[in-house]
Amino acid sequence: MYKIFTLLNKKLFTVLLFVFISLLAKAQHEDSVFGKLLKEYENIYGYDQNLVNGIQYDNLYPMANGHPFLDNDIFYPATIDINHQHYDNLKLKYNIFDQNIIVEYTNAKQEQFHLIVNNVFVDKFTLNSRIFRPYNFNDYGTHFYQVVGEGYITVLYYWHKKYSLSNNTRYSIYNFHTQKHTSYLLIDNKLLHYRSRHSFCKLLPESIRKEVKTYIIKNNIKVRKSADQRIIDLVIKCNTLIQNNK
Repeated sequence: MYKIFTLLNKKLFTVLLFVFISLLAKAQHEDSVFGKLLKEYENIYGYDQNLVNGIQYDNLYPMANGHPFLDNDIFYPATIDINHQHYDNLKLKYNIFDQNIIVEYTNAKQEQFHLIVNNVFVDKFTLNSRIFRPYNFNDYGTHFYQVVGEGYITVLYYWHKKYSLSNNTRYSIYNFHTQKHTSYLLIDNKLLHYRSRHSFCKLLPESIRKEVKTYIIKNNIKVRKSADQRIIDLVIKCNTLIQNNK
């Protein structure tokens, strides 16, 4: 009888402990800022850990002149792929200084929340008609690159800004400089930096260099400054020539 009573007590204790932990977790979930964000995302997308796996955004540069974002300091209509799951109808900012993505949404009460997405799980995102993907190169680490035409030869842009102390005032005021991009060719999974038409062509397979150079000159293409569509057309030309020369 004693053994039966002891066994029942142990089972009861286990059940009560499980109930206690569940209630505690629920209370913490509902009271925390993260819990509120989670509930709002659940209302919109259902329970989705992909979207809530991040941290709340705070402006780290409130006194700086300028901003750390690509293009303007506003949220743009965008899409994002996280863990192979695609999400439309989102609003994003891309912080090119800190290399992170900030999502904005408005709940039913017209309250806005800003959340930094965990970069580790991002497969791709689109912003202002640009496509971005994460790449990991040994000499550079993991960063987001704009994909401008792709194939055996792919053009990648790495967007960035400088942040420095102003020299024009007695006070310690920091400035974000104009956004710039560094241009690369991706060939055989090697990231190759180019600065000019000459260096661009020099990185190409020798069999197509002459024709590509002629194409660039004829169409007056500036390999670092021309519009994205003209660079996409150039990449298509390069890959077509490679295919035809096989």
